[in-house]
Amino acid sequence: VVVYSWRYFDEPPEAHAGTFPALLLLFEAGMVGFALTGDLFDAFVFFELMGAVAYALTGYRIEDPRPVQGALVFGVVNSLGAYCSLLGIGLVYARTGELGFAQIGVQLARHRADALLSVAFVLIVTGLLVKAAVVPLHFWLPDAHSVAPTPVCMLLSGVMVELGVYGTARVYWVVFSGPHGIAHA
Repeated sequence: VVVYSWRYFDEPPEAHAGTFPALLLLFEAGMVGFALTGDLFDAFVFFELMGAVAYALTGYRIEDPRPVQGALVFGVVNSLGAYCSLLGIGLVYARTGELGFAQIGVQLARHRADALLSVAFVLIVTGLLVKAAVVPLHFWLPDAHSVAPTPVCMLLSGVMVELGVYGTARVYWVVFSGPHGIAHA
């Protein structure tokens, strides 16, 4: 994406020169942090860093109102998903007192699955799947892709969607799939 988007570096708008490369680097920092962290709350923070930068990149061409409207829809829908994740993380923390993936998994292995854990799992995964644009949680995708610059579309489809699915798998397999965890579907 960096190589493909190099022309955006050569022709920055005068009003915000250098903004695109800086936003691209912030997106990459969030991506790496999300993939490497071992903490559920830190994963949320890094994923939201990616999301906030993706909103800004989607509305990068602010001289046209359509990108701003697409970025706004993208931001609102993804923020609702983020609130779901944050609520789920709070429920897991209230039950276990831990935020590390492995530590939560160990604590949950000692408890029987109950409604609270099921709700927490659904809330956390909902936030991740909204960012992954999984049907039926993909409402933001057409608005964002139709107005975003091509390199940003590549980031959204090539990175954010896959990281949402990766995060879902990681949360399930490391945290909730223990002996008394959420049952396999």
